[in-house]
Amino acid sequence: MELINDLSKYVNLNSFDSIQPEIYRGLAKAKSLAKVGNLDISPNCLTKTNKFKPLCLALEEYNSLDANDPLKVYGKDLSDNELATYLKYALDGYDLYTTYHRKFFEEYFPSLNAWINSIDVFEEIHDAYIMSMTAGGISFEHRHPKNEKLAEFIYVRPKVYRPFYIIDPNTNTKAYLNTRVAYWNDQLVHGGDPIMQNTYSLRIDGVFNKEIKKKIKS
Repeated sequence: MELINDLSKYVNLNSFDSIQPEIYRGLAKAKSLAKVGNLDISPNCLTKTNKFKPLCLALEEYNSLDANDPLKVYGKDLSDNELATYLKYALDGYDLYTTYHRKFFEEYFPSLNAWINSIDVFEEIHDAYIMSMTAGGISFEHRHPKNEKLAEFIYVRPKVYRPFYIIDPNTNTKAYLNTRVAYWNDQLVHGGDPIMQNTYSLRIDGVFNKEIKKKIKS
């Protein structure tokens, strides 16, 4: 089994590199519209540390509270972003991600939207989103639901800077992602080590074309 598939030979990163200033501006302009934290990743988030409580676990704790508990009472009628912020204070929830969904790309990331449409690895594109990560943040270990069909996606980064890894299920060791564009089985546990700079990654979900499917090993 190939843990990490390097797809840099099949994706034009020169075009991606040329639109970085626009992406940085979009991250700044659309921040108020982005999604704060992952409330919906539970129950597939994991933690093996006592240093923090993932936001999804804080949500589970919040949902289990009695209806008359003051924390439950004051958490009512909050939007998802408001609830994520509330849980960070009320129940020590932690999440370093801010997610920008594709519905905002046409207005705030138009060149990125065009670049995504130009990628020659998909028959269909279903979704795309930017994951912005704060400096010093810990990308806690998690995995995606074990459905019958594996997700088909590419993961793109402007640089190889955040130490992102997949846990090898046979050896229980970390296999680090040393490429800027990749695919892996996201039903395997993955996470990242902290780095002292703000970073972002782009995930594009869809259906791979036949040529790429022949080259991917999962």
